[in-house]
Amino acid sequence: MELVLNELSLHGQFTCVADFESAVDNIMNIKQLKPELHCHRNLRDGTVLVTHDLSLQQSVNQFKLEKKRAFMSWITTKGPFWEESRQHSPDDWLESQNDIVTDTGLGEVAYRRFKGSNYQTFSFEGSKWDIDSINVDWHCNGQVKSIDVINHWKIKERLIADLLNDYQPDKSNLPTLNKPLPNLKLSNEFVDLAKFRADLNSHSHEGKLALIQSIADRIAKLNGYKFNPNLSTSNQIKSKSYRKIYESICENGKKIYLSVDFEKGAFELCNHEGEHQGEIKFDGEKSGIAQLNHNIFINL
Repeated sequence: MELVLNELSLHGQFTCVADFESAVDNIMNIKQLKPELHCHRNLRDGTVLVTHDLSLQQSVNQFKLEKKRAFMSWITTKGPFWEESRQHSPDDWLESQNDIVTDTGLGEVAYRRFKGSNYQTFSFEGSKWDIDSINVDWHCNGQVKSIDVINHWKIKERLIADLLNDYQPDKSNLPTLNKPLPNLKLSNEFVDLAKFRADLNSHSHEGKLALIQSIADRIAKLNGYKFNPNLSTSNQIKSKSYRKIYESICENGKKIYLSVDFEKGAFELCNHEGEHQGEIKFDGEKSGIAQLNHNIFINL
């Protein structure tokens, strides 16, 4: 799946720069999971309004320097820009919602979908493009062909969650026993641990288990681990208690394991032989020493 920004979804709909900044934060979070987000090279054009009286450039100038640089670098120099591999012609007549969408990201995505490519759009919220599917008509050789374009506009609620499910960690940043959660910056970005801790005791026993499991799933995946169902089931039977175990391979080729502590909401770190190395909180802080009764069974 290739994602292209629907720049038509920026038309002065934000009430203030702070609301626009929150939307930009969501998009920059997408880039952490899927770096190649296509945008329009002319997005910074002074005619693109963010609020009723401020352009995109004027609004971004109010961001903190680091955030401003990251966003402007994407839309001005790094891209990728869909125009660089453009397939539809300026002479193609592409239309949606009574608007001509030729020469836009939406038009390019629609054209590519007509040709069989899996391209989709994502849009800023609060516009008339707050719809999951955008119908585009292509007027060609006296005929009108229609196609639906998948459009992501609930970015925080839906798109980020979908991308997290498909996330593939950087193999150059593998876990080690000394650094079992090597991608903490990213996992802390997408896991609200303060809210998790606040909500933990408000759930029933079953609800608590489900909450801990969902958080553990996300943190483990973002840090390069895969769930091992067979090992989990085997240890559950042998220990007669609920188990969920993840594994990864260290730089030395040996495996490393995380077993979820469902009492505290944390990980138990084990080496390639299943020997417990200590407890680790979900934020990466080591919070407990090695204990023999926390070893896991490796031989199924």
